[in-house]
Amino acid sequence: MTSTQQNTVITETLSSELQAWFERRLQWLLDAAAGSNGRSPKMQSQSKRLTENEQARLILGKLSNVQFCKTRPSDTEHFLRVIHQAIKTQTPIPFILGYGPVKNLNNALDPVRPVVDAAEFFALSYLAKLTLTIQQWHSPGVAWTFYLDDKRAQMANGISREATQAYASSLKTLIEQTGFNPCVQSVTCLGERLYRDFQVEAYLAQALDHATDWVTNPENQREYESLKDHAQKNQYLSNMGIDKNTDLVSTAVLHYLQYLEAEKMAGIWSQPDTLYARYSYHPGYLQLFTLRKGSVSQPWQGRGAVIYKEKLDPTILTRNNENRWHEIGQYQMIPFIEALQTVPVMMTR
Repeated sequence: MTSTQQNTVITETLSSELQAWFERRLQWLLDAAAGSNGRSPKMQSQSKRLTENEQARLILGKLSNVQFCKTRPSDTEHFLRVIHQAIKTQTPIPFILGYGPVKNLNNALDPVRPVVDAAEFFALSYLAKLTLTIQQWHSPGVAWTFYLDDKRAQMANGISREATQAYASSLKTLIEQTGFNPCVQSVTCLGERLYRDFQVEAYLAQALDHATDWVTNPENQREYESLKDHAQKNQYLSNMGIDKNTDLVSTAVLHYLQYLEAEKMAGIWSQPDTLYARYSYHPGYLQLFTLRKGSVSQPWQGRGAVIYKEKLDPTILTRNNENRWHEIGQYQMIPFIEALQTVPVMMTR
């Protein structure tokens, strides 16, 4: 059975309950884009009594709530300053969200042209739910800018520029298809424009010295081993048994750290008038859950989701955990964003 045929079979067998589940998530995206903040009379009354500083602290509390946030930012004063400015000017709170540059080729259905699937839809809809929560207390909401670290993927993992561009293009299309684009400032591949604007290449030599010092420092050994684990998973065909101690993996880590350090030196990750969020831990950033409360699986690392016992589980399916799903029973996979075309709301937008 081809992937297209498989997708057709799966979408045709979606129950009305599952379609309602998709509709609800899609509605979060549409409501956030429309500014449907759903503020109750009690909220309206409470908001009027708050000073701008109190409102800023309340919004930071909502952003840091355990429903959406795994790790709070360490520099809360910077967050409060940016939020307060947005309240004062009645503009959206500016956020830069660090995002994966490409679908993990070991788990992508099409490694030549990897594109988004239902996994990214779940992540996007959960981001919309957070946006709706903020709109309840600050009607302009949040303006999200997606930063895709394409250059690091190309230099560390040998991913082609065509692959990163295909993924970025499909992410933009998903945002447009779901109607969430009013809440998204841009989807930006760092290597396409910002490397030039911030003159990142001028820092590469110094950044390589820093990265080399870091990986050879025994105090960093534990974190270095963790980075090698991640680099091993990101090497194409790593499922065929690439050892993490090979020069290929070690060089990938070194190049990743070099380009990340150069980006930091150039100022890409420390722009003063914006806030930063990531799906992985970075000191000073807001670490968000991905697909639902408690989920830290990055959507670009695996495929879609699964239907198990007539319930949809917003999870990331990789080749490593696919065997686990086989062991616990029969399941169906939703691999493509086209699976959402069965949702009536999607068909009419």
